[in-house]
Amino acid sequence: MAKQPHVAETAMPNPWGWMKPTLPKDAVQSLFQNYTGWAANTSRVQSELIRFVQGRLARDIELFTKFGDCKKPEDFVKMQTEFANDWISDYMQENAKIIALWNDGLKSAMDAKNPAA
Repeated sequence: MAKQPHVAETAMPNPWGWMKPTLPKDAVQSLFQNYTGWAANTSRVQSELIRFVQGRLARDIELFTKFGDCKKPEDFVKMQTEFANDWISDYMQENAKIIALWNDGLKSAMDAKNPAA
């Protein structure tokens, strides 16, 4: 009977060695809760940004179709000025909404971390 070649048994290195189960259970639970809250808040911010960009692009396209109605250069300049004012106003309002969403998410995370406070 032929002898099988000897294969040295080597331990597979643990790529997650730094994550040995030495963390207290409550610390792992806290990390999980914080990450879950962060992911949910990020999803809300992303949804708001997508909604804003879709609306803004639709309004921008609408403006370009109206450019053809301009009969005089003054009409064109007036329309551009109205567009710029509208654009700036929209982005400033959206910026405030995004900051409020991030603040709400941070507040929720802090409230979850310190329920007694």
